[in-house]
Amino acid sequence: MSSSLASSLITSFPSTNTQRAIKTRTNPTHGFRVSCNAAPNDHNDSQKLVLPSVDRRNLLVGLGGLYTAANLTSLPEATAEPITTPDITSSSCKREVTSSIKDGAIRPRECCPPNLGKTVQDFKFPTENTVRMRWPAHKGTDKQVENYRKAIQAMRELPDNHPHSFNNQAKIHCAYCHGGYTQVDKDGNKTDIQVHNSWLFFPFHRLYLYFYERILGKLIDDPTFALPYWKWDDPEGMKIPDIFVPEYIKDIKNPLYDEYREAAHLPPAMVDLNFHGKEESFSNERQIACNLSAVYRELVRTEGDPLSFFGGKYVAGSAPVPNGDKSVSTVERGSHTAVHRWVGDSKLANHEDMGSRNYTYCPYWLPNHHAFGPEMDILF
Repeated sequence: MSSSLASSLITSFPSTNTQRAIKTRTNPTHGFRVSCNAAPNDHNDSQKLVLPSVDRRNLLVGLGGLYTAANLTSLPEATAEPITTPDITSSSCKREVTSSIKDGAIRPRECCPPNLGKTVQDFKFPTENTVRMRWPAHKGTDKQVENYRKAIQAMRELPDNHPHSFNNQAKIHCAYCHGGYTQVDKDGNKTDIQVHNSWLFFPFHRLYLYFYERILGKLIDDPTFALPYWKWDDPEGMKIPDIFVPEYIKDIKNPLYDEYREAAHLPPAMVDLNFHGKEESFSNERQIACNLSAVYRELVRTEGDPLSFFGGKYVAGSAPVPNGDKSVSTVERGSHTAVHRWVGDSKLANHEDMGSRNYTYCPYWLPNHHAFGPEMDILF
């Protein structure tokens, strides 16, 4: 990405008008009410990477109950313990999400996955050598697209009370994003667990997609099944992928279709990676330049600082990091949030489905938007 991005910026758009256009697109992005007016170099100077030698998976495994006294003490003393593991086998999950949701919500507010009534097993990394190759959603082969549709259709047909149902996959995401679970702060009081706005953002969504992807593969008996991802850093991919657009395909309902999206932003509209709720009228050429500038700003201008890219510290006892905090990841508060807001339906109070974190229903393209995270990770 870096070479093509740099050459595009340097050679393809030399005019001062375009340069002014790029400059104007650094306005704050307020998707999910997250402030994006802090440039990467505005992050807290005191925040440096605490554990450069620790696998970032260790920052996440507490969410799934994987930590024991042994592996807690194996971490270097320089860090605090991971966030408290919620008891997902009990009724401790809060049943409704009411904060920040405006009247007129079109989705249920029930946010808790089903209580399976059984002991949760510790995760074990697989030993098989199966390689899953994720693919750009705008360049999928007929077979890849067909398998993806079959898998989503199979998930949609599961009853809502099935743990693998689309409804319950959405609830998992919601419960960790809207205070469904709590941990204990330094004073012994309960405080919400929030996986956004901190260094948990990338690893949580990567592990969430890890299981989501394997569930889909199991439903169609394909151990090599891999998700598509929306490659919006590539000019060819800077539109809503065609696989999500039609409601019907040869008179058959498209399982990837979601009716709650911004009609004005359907293809051929070009995505705006700086979108903050205000429509612009740039040409495609100029919009591409602005988008590439946004990606460059988030990946390169962090100057290799992991906390700027991945997000700030969030450990046991921490209160949720507030929206607009300077420690929020450059990608999360920037292009990631802009895409959510750009796709959401502006006519709805909560900009469903993609335009607000305040929903329990994951549209079919939300995982594909987040599936691009690992590539951003690798590029960084």
